[in-house]
Formats: sequence, structure tokens, C-alpha cells
Amino acid sequence: VYFEPTNEFVADFIGNAFPVSVDGKRLLLRSDQIRIADNGDRRGVLLRRNFLGAAVHWVIQWEGQRLQAALPSASEPNARAGQEVRFSFVLPHGQLPR
Repeated sequence: VYFEPTNEFVADFIGNAFPVSVDGKRLLLRSDQIRIADNGDRRGVLLRRNFLGAAVHWVIQWEGQRLQAALPSASEPNARAGQEVRFSFVLPHGQLPR
């Protein structure tokens, strides 16, 4: 159910998924499926960060969409709101739309 929900309601209810259009395909992503990395294949702008103790949630503007990324606070890159950030999508079974 977590990796293959039957619909958007189930995906959001089970794991806080959000819809994203990637290369013309509509996907449901969760914040743990966005990896912040200097060598990421996509670029966006950090809109805000929310420190939650052990985790940090980032909101990233990308291609007219807002993405939510979650990462451990101990490994958070040094970035400020308004800066460009690089990231990649990590989808189940290692398949990424390009």
C-alpha cells in the first residue's frame, strides 16, 4: 500500500504523498523520495526550511511546483531561502523518469 497506493487519497493518508508532474507524467511523491545532493540531476530554489530537531523539512520550488523534502538535520547542507539547490528523485524499484 505504501509504494503502490490505489489512489491519491490512500497515498496521502498513508504517507503524506503529494502530486508532481515529472517529464509529462503525474507522480505521487513523498518527502523521503527527494534527495538533496550537490550532484543532483535537478535544480530548484529553496523556499523555506523547517527545523524539527532530528529532521529538517525543505520546501523547494521546481518547474512551477512545490516539493517537500525531508532530511536528517545532522546532514543538512548549508543553504538559505532563495538559494538554488540540487536534488534527485528516488522512486520505488530505482526507476526514475528522465
